[in-house]
Amino acid sequence: MGQLASIDIEQVECIIAVIGPREGEPCFTELIHLPKQAKIVATGRNLEELLINPIQRLNEVTVLLNLTGTKETLPEILYEMPLLQWIHSIGSGLDKMLYYDLIHNPDIIITNAKGVYSKSLAEYVMASISYFSKQFNKLINQKDHKIWDRFPMNDINGKTIGIIGYGDIGKACAQLAKAYDMNVIALKRHVDNESDSIADRIYGPENLLEIARQADYVVVSCPLTTETKNLINKKFFKESKSNQIIINISRGDVINEEALINALNKNLIAGAALDVFSTEPLPASSSLWDLSNVLISPHNADYTIDSRHKSVRLFCENCRRVLNNENLLNIVNKE
Repeated sequence: MGQLASIDIEQVECIIAVIGPREGEPCFTELIHLPKQAKIVATGRNLEELLINPIQRLNEVTVLLNLTGTKETLPEILYEMPLLQWIHSIGSGLDKMLYYDLIHNPDIIITNAKGVYSKSLAEYVMASISYFSKQFNKLINQKDHKIWDRFPMNDINGKTIGIIGYGDIGKACAQLAKAYDMNVIALKRHVDNESDSIADRIYGPENLLEIARQADYVVVSCPLTTETKNLINKKFFKESKSNQIIINISRGDVINEEALINALNKNLIAGAALDVFSTEPLPASSSLWDLSNVLISPHNADYTIDSRHKSVRLFCENCRRVLNNENLLNIVNKE
């Protein structure tokens, strides 16, 4: 929970613009939970759409609900909103929407959906672990070809999961892993204790390679920053266990894709489950498509109907809090 910071309650009336499709978005049904004093005056994916028959001028907007706005489209939109004080992102990752002027604007607070998608992402992680340990690809192939061939599978219990980025998402992954009786090691930026009620061992950034050396499954769940870009690289894979599976639910650029492909081709690691990529959509020319030991999903591990509904409900709750001079939930440190 964060403070209201610079929002002036006497002036904010929750005059809202929505950056997203004008229709057909199921989660918009949750907007019925907005306080009566809150009013949506414009909806659109870009400035042109926002200016189509707006109920009020954009220069009166104080609150922005962002579904699809990016660092490319937001600058000209925000230029038309001089009274804007608060942006809520329907997602948790902000790297695609933050740009210099927004980061350094002290008059605009940003909140996000931290915690809303964590359980869905953790479910994806455990599904990926099951996919490889139980060899689902082989089972599916045998079914398709009507082959009855018994083969040994691998246990999940007793294996070690290494979580790079031990925030809300990382902890959700750790909780599910513990339910499978896995050993949990984690890496976080600031370490207060060497373990907690979930993780058996918590390392600081200087011990990244300990994750490579110990983990059977590596989960990448840290945010993309200048410090984490290409964090997982040739050096990491050189230290990795040969049976290791890497699972990326963060951002594509946290893993050096060329180094990953090389590691997969040379069997430095056993496989990868990838929900995010350096370039999205993943180009047809990418060799990742052709690797049998890679599970690919189109950046939809957190794209669940229930989660998007919960994020909009969180926005509605924060609108109520603004109007009642209460603390906002999920204020983001823009730095």
